[in-house]
Amino acid sequence: MRFLEPLHLAQVIKKLCDDQSGGFINYRDSKLTRILKNSFGGNAKTLIICTITPASLEETLGTLQFASTAKKMKNTLKVNEVLNDDALLKRYRNEIEDLKRQLEEVSSHSPTKDQLAQLLEEKNSVQKEQQDRIRVLTEMLVTSSSFLQERELR
Repeated sequence: MRFLEPLHLAQVIKKLCDDQSGGFINYRDSKLTRILKNSFGGNAKTLIICTITPASLEETLGTLQFASTAKKMKNTLKVNEVLNDDALLKRYRNEIEDLKRQLEEVSSHSPTKDQLAQLLEEKNSVQKEQQDRIRVLTEMLVTSSSFLQERELR
């Protein structure tokens, strides 16, 4: 059974290279793949050293093919974070600093009281002009409708 270990290892690595969509990979076929499961599928960098010898051409060719396949294997790494009190305090301090910086950026781009007062005055003057225009148009409409009624009566 020991001679199947490299075969199972090669199958697992081939499956890892071919199936990046998250299909089932059987690590339980051999002790070696079971031991290396965390290194292959988990959060680790994987280093495989393949050695060859000129004594056996078939073994050398097989080893080179295995190395070529193993070279295509990709692991997704992420930093493991230890969440003790000091780490949480540091994270919260950084978050507070970021939020303060964002608040300063927003407040620097917001208009001042004088600018807001000027905008309010402009809005009021435009609104008054529109109301005057509506009143004039309404008077014209009433005048023209009364003019048409007088014309019909004649």
